[in-house]
Amino acid sequence: MSAVYPEFSPHNTRNSGWSTTLNWNINFVLSYPDLVNVEIRGTRGEFFFAETRTTMAISAGQFEFVDQFLLSEANVAIRDGQLAVAGVIVRDKVTQKRVKINTRFRWSESAQGFQMVAAVTTGSLASQRSPVFDFFASLSSWFPGARALVSSAFAATGIRAVVESPQSGETVSGVTVMHGWAFSEDSTIAQVRQLIDGKPISNVPCCSERRDVAEAFPDSPNALLSGWGVLFNYGLLGSGAHTVTIEIEDTEGSVTTKHHSIEVVRLGGFEFVDQFDLSIATARLDGELIIIEGVKIRDKISQQTKVIDVHLRWFENSQSLGVVATSE
Repeated sequence: MSAVYPEFSPHNTRNSGWSTTLNWNINFVLSYPDLVNVEIRGTRGEFFFAETRTTMAISAGQFEFVDQFLLSEANVAIRDGQLAVAGVIVRDKVTQKRVKINTRFRWSESAQGFQMVAAVTTGSLASQRSPVFDFFASLSSWFPGARALVSSAFAATGIRAVVESPQSGETVSGVTVMHGWAFSEDSTIAQVRQLIDGKPISNVPCCSERRDVAEAFPDSPNALLSGWGVLFNYGLLGSGAHTVTIEIEDTEGSVTTKHHSIEVVRLGGFEFVDQFDLSIATARLDGELIIIEGVKIRDKISQQTKVIDVHLRWFENSQSLGVVATSE
């Protein structure tokens, strides 16, 4: 933003991004238009900006969170410039209910990835829920925070923190939200910092409401306002291995650090693609991968074009199809 708005303070333009984590399937009425209002105010309460957008939440199987997206009985095709995936088996994380769906995905320039734009349930399948599952699910009733403790770390500093995305060892691409949660048992979170390969990138907005964390830690009053997240374009990094570091500091000066190794994939080696043309492309399945061959892409800065193949798979943490490999 410093290059776009040179007349303003570089400190302000460099620290101008905002984001929050949100599960659309929980917070909005599925398949019906919803209004999202954004208001921006200064530190003294002065009003700067307001905008309203109409949105529509689409959910696979009408589920809040899908922990299984199986392509073993599916088929794929390119139709009307979209990726059509029929016969997908999806499973709800909470109930373990399974259904078969037909769905469509459209390329989103802003996210540099695929967005689900339609999902129709075509049949129900036997649930994979068992008495053993019910037993472990019931643990939370007498052992608060049982599920969250599996993946969280309680540091000697008194800060509990989890980096939900990216996962360590994950292949990443496009524009997405790095997110997680953190709270201090002894004080409050003062700041969250993002570093890439040891280089400071930005301060991360914190601390938004996370009712799931509060429910997991009912004896910790600071758990509710624990969510953090920052929008990041992985295309700014070179293809290959990188390390994401999240530093969390509380008001007592205690610091907890989380390191996650990632593998970055850039479409055609470009930072940002402003054209993703499927007009001559074909799609096929390879196990749990979707391979789209013959995609024409264009770099936004140089306007250079390439024809590439794109490999996609389902990512549970983002509830979306993500790019895991490309070939020219």
